[in-house]
Amino acid sequence: MPGLVKDRRKTKSPSWLRLHPNFNITGTKTTRFSSNDPNAQNISKQEKFNLRQVFCPLPGRVWYAADFSNIELRIFAYESGDKKLIDAFESGLSVHLVIAEQLHPKLYAKLGPEGFKKTEQYRWVKNGDFSLIYGAGVARANATYRVPDAYQKIRKQLPLIDAFMEAKNREAKTRGFVTTLGGYRLQVPRDKPHAAVNYFVQGSAGWALILATIRVDEYLERLGPDYRLIMTVHDELVFDFPKRRDNAPKVRRVKSLMEQSGEDLGFPLPVEVDKIETNWADGKPLKLAV
Repeated sequence: MPGLVKDRRKTKSPSWLRLHPNFNITGTKTTRFSSNDPNAQNISKQEKFNLRQVFCPLPGRVWYAADFSNIELRIFAYESGDKKLIDAFESGLSVHLVIAEQLHPKLYAKLGPEGFKKTEQYRWVKNGDFSLIYGAGVARANATYRVPDAYQKIRKQLPLIDAFMEAKNREAKTRGFVTTLGGYRLQVPRDKPHAAVNYFVQGSAGWALILATIRVDEYLERLGPDYRLIMTVHDELVFDFPKRRDNAPKVRRVKSLMEQSGEDLGFPLPVEVDKIETNWADGKPLKLAV
């Protein structure tokens, strides 16, 4: 597959080399974009089946993929007000380790943060954390964490998380909707109040991406038609630029404009940028000096 990509880059770009998926800004219930024909949101990047290997910039072009770093977990942490979670983000520690310490105290104490990150239990915790904010019920969350009563332990040991989740559930039960950080109301089925946190978090993240997209698009318009936003994938924007030595300040500006969404939400939303020269699967982290 990598060889196929290399050969394609030598062509003169016949029309069959380009895909033009549709993006629907009202295609989901939570302000997220949907995509079809084909669904660009679901281009697999799994290690053994990474379809991103077949996508690449044309000769003389370079891609930059700018991704909000853990935006959903950040929204969850800062809106809950839990100091342990917030401190983890602000110190650069994996927020999953905060939960890991609660669920696997003996193993965590024995291995320490870096050692624990290499264990299978760390993967279970990460999957469980995402299931928690994606609206999993008690049984599903416990099964994902693979720890009996994990859901209950987390909410008991981190009381601000419990209060935050209860407040969103109550809002959904009494009003039938939750209000995102952007002030947008999202209808929540009254028989599924446990989904309220998921709607709130995803809805607020989607709003942040929309604001970032608008700001960046206005900037690219000033740069001219050679500078393009070509794709959005969940919390990521992908750009197609001419391959030039003076791209760094332009990419830095794009990063800064995206991070302004954090000012709208009320807490930091850092953006990480990969530079893509060969294929989409082989992006390299780009260090942009302030």
